[in-house]
Amino acid sequence: MLRSERDQGVREAVLKIAPQYRMVLVLHDREGLNTAEFARVTGLREATVRVRLHRARLMLRQHLARRGKAKGVAQIHAAAEALPKRSRHCRQMFASLSDYMDGLVKDVRYRDMEKHLHECQPCVAFLDSLMSAVEQCRTYQPSCDIESATKPRKVLVEKYQAAVAALPKARA
Repeated sequence: MLRSERDQGVREAVLKIAPQYRMVLVLHDREGLNTAEFARVTGLREATVRVRLHRARLMLRQHLARRGKAKGVAQIHAAAEALPKRSRHCRQMFASLSDYMDGLVKDVRYRDMEKHLHECQPCVAFLDSLMSAVEQCRTYQPSCDIESATKPRKVLVEKYQAAVAALPKARA
């Protein structure tokens, strides 16, 4: 029952994300497409995909935090919301958190981020909150009964058949 409620919250949070961000979140974090694959399929630059993914994750985290507060649930997301204002160094690191989580930050930048995270509890709390939101998205298991799955399929087949019937007949 708790998992079902959590999954419903994740579903609602994902649906609140704008479509261009939701698509990259779902295909990356749920379906396992990497940045290069997503960029190739959509024609976007990889940097654009990474930015959209980061923004989508932040939106997901924010929606889950709001939901947790509304339900009176003490969650890691809600705790991160109450943190004090971040320093300039925190804000600079903030833009790279998704890349850091995905192991895409290298060398000097990685060491700087690690050092900062060892010294800054607010950033650790925020990163934990973001990682928790992404993990909830990755482990979300939608339920779909046969009747629910059959209805959309039937509608799609009918629309496909109507579209094929509307095509001009090929000349013999």
